[in-house]
Amino acid sequence: MSIDETIVTMPNNHLCQEARVSLERIRVLKQDFDVSFEKALTSGDETDKQRAQQNKQALDQEMMKLRIEMYQWEKRAIEARELTLLESLSRKKETSVPLSKYELFVLYEIYTSNPLSSDLLDWRDTRDTQEDLLTMFDASPHRLARSLEEITPETQIYIGKLEDGFFQHIPDTLELIYTSFPEERIRRYNIEIGGKDEHELKKHLEHNGYRIGDYTKSMMKHDDFRRSLREPDLTQPDWKKWKIKSPEEITLIRLRVEDLGFPDGATTQEIFDRAILLGLELCPPEVGPQFRLQYVNQPMNEYIRVGMRQITDSDGDPHVFSVGRDDDGSWLYSLWAEPAGRWNADSEFVFRLRKSARP
Repeated sequence: MSIDETIVTMPNNHLCQEARVSLERIRVLKQDFDVSFEKALTSGDETDKQRAQQNKQALDQEMMKLRIEMYQWEKRAIEARELTLLESLSRKKETSVPLSKYELFVLYEIYTSNPLSSDLLDWRDTRDTQEDLLTMFDASPHRLARSLEEITPETQIYIGKLEDGFFQHIPDTLELIYTSFPEERIRRYNIEIGGKDEHELKKHLEHNGYRIGDYTKSMMKHDDFRRSLREPDLTQPDWKKWKIKSPEEITLIRLRVEDLGFPDGATTQEIFDRAILLGLELCPPEVGPQFRLQYVNQPMNEYIRVGMRQITDSDGDPHVFSVGRDDDGSWLYSLWAEPAGRWNADSEFVFRLRKSARP
């Protein structure tokens, strides 16, 4: 599908001035290239050939930039029309009418916020996922990668094994990462940390109705936790007088133990070591309470552990934070995490995307 064809198929509310400006840039560059190419063919002059090559490179770069912009337009279009697309899926489920790429994005829960009904999930399980992938991503080799070597700035979806250094080499534009499609998606969360001391964090948790166990409270009172909230000051020997760290946004990557390459489970230390090899790092301890505060509408019976340096609880045992929800409410838990302790393959952790990970 060409650039013009793709934009024509997008919803009208996304045919914005931004798109028209991008298309005009490309048309001007195309004209420059055509003129220089014809001149190079006619003259055979080396300078004319170099100018044509430079114009071709500029055109290619602008085309790539526009394709990346279009991915974001598609995402906004789906977010804006999600409920309408869900209704369309429900109507088409009993027919043989082909689904549009936007309907397929919703069926595979990409760029969506509403859960699918059980009948839509059952219908999805009967479909040819490879055929649907070709429709969603226009059968374009630019948009789908299955190995680290295939990833380019234009890659929109990755399906495959997480290789060493994976998160150090992926571009910012790559949001859709799967170890197996569509079941095993690697999710990311942007949260804010900093700006609050231990008392403020506890107060905010309680004010918002989150439950905190006694062991969790003891972790938040621990010197290791309190010190981690403060900006180190070499001129001040008493860390309790250090200033609270300024707010900053960080990215969390959520993984199952099996995603890390351990289908039979692994120890805490093996999990942490593998995450670091992938280009991640351990979370600051405050990710526990901050993630709990910012991860709203958590699904029932879901539990996500925080990959962090362990803090001892009131009994002296090493623990990490966990964010979960059960029949008793939404919790900030404390879980035992001895380095040699084992976790099941379906246990989930979040780690911090290393600051220098993305180019």
